[in-house]
Amino acid sequence: KANIYYKKIIKNFPDTNHAIRSYLQIASKQNKVDAIKTYNLIIEKYPEKLLAGDSYLKLAELYMSIGALNIARNKYRIFINTFPSHKQFNKITSVLDKLNFTLDKANIFFDRSVSRFKEINNLKWSFENISLYDEVIKSFDHIINMSLDNSLSMKAHFYISACYNKQAEYKKEEEAFEIYLKQLFADDKNSALLTLESRAQHLLKKKNFEKAILYFRMIIKHFKGTTSEINASYNLGKIYMVEKKNFEKAIFYFMPILDRSKSNVFIKSEAIYRIANCFLFLDKKDDAIKFLNKIKGEKFKEISNSLIKMIKNNNIKLHDNKTTLVMNYFKAWKENDYNKMFNALRKPTFLSFNTFKKEIQSYDYNIVTFKFLDEVQKEHKSWIKIELLYSDNLNSKKDVFVVHLRKNFDSSWGISTINKLKESKDY
Repeated sequence: KANIYYKKIIKNFPDTNHAIRSYLQIASKQNKVDAIKTYNLIIEKYPEKLLAGDSYLKLAELYMSIGALNIARNKYRIFINTFPSHKQFNKITSVLDKLNFTLDKANIFFDRSVSRFKEINNLKWSFENISLYDEVIKSFDHIINMSLDNSLSMKAHFYISACYNKQAEYKKEEEAFEIYLKQLFADDKNSALLTLESRAQHLLKKKNFEKAILYFRMIIKHFKGTTSEINASYNLGKIYMVEKKNFEKAIFYFMPILDRSKSNVFIKSEAIYRIANCFLFLDKKDDAIKFLNKIKGEKFKEISNSLIKMIKNNNIKLHDNKTTLVMNYFKAWKENDYNKMFNALRKPTFLSFNTFKKEIQSYDYNIVTFKFLDEVQKEHKSWIKIELLYSDNLNSKKDVFVVHLRKNFDSSWGISTINKLKESKDY
């Protein structure tokens, strides 16, 4: 109905500003293709009218929205040359400057800034050289302020973040990185995921747990139903359990892993073990047993049943029970039951190799030297690490080996490796 009204105005008052305003109103309700036709019609019929300048501005905005920056620039240039008294003149002059920079200089400016960043990275560290990053930050800031290319501005924020990292300005680094990440989410979600995971792991390595928590939570929020969500939940559970001693929160993050179809056997086993530990740390032995009794699946029942047995027999916190692990290991070793030895160390545990070494040295087993089995480690380094402990003074004349599990570990390969070790000349 409104268009009928506007068309009557155009018909009855064709050479007035009322007609131009009516055309502009019609165009505002049209799709982009039809709107471009209407704005061009206004320019053709009323080339000198001040209100026709609005058509140039609307056309430029439409071309900008579809990425046709050169056509948009031409429309702005015509506007500047034709309508110097227009109320939007000063604003459009600024927009045109940014368009000229974007189309003619931005990429060159960006490449030079990146090259300068790399040059400074290769310099020997000194306070004077660290201050050189200030000039690079200014260059990237200029790109952000002048460029109308969002992807280029996003990359500039990334490099600013990297500069602040080099200057140990970590708060500023995170602020710049979060702006970069927000823009990346809008443009490419998969790249955002890779960036989030990389950043979270970097922060874990730096022991910046608060920031790592933020990134892992973002992964859970934006990537539900994926393996990345499972890994993020697991890492959050570990942080709250091991670092923050918040066992309720740890259980909260570990529990969903058990219900996810994409969780692998190893991570589910770890989650079961750690949840049981959390209940014990909270002095909820009965809850730990109740939880373990609910575990389903043949693969996991064996784990849960063995944990229930340990809890009932020892009434201990599994996480603290490094000594029991060592003693069980040596008991199996003395009995020459290598499968038991292997299975003891298959149980998910916090016990690191160095801790294990420290523990066994507290017993009278006369452990003398420690050595890596290089060939096995090179071939299977992403799955398993086997370390041999050689002893000179043991009556059994058997060597001790320690197995550290890694993700995607194939237990059948591990057992066959143990058998090979038993047959080798070094054994």
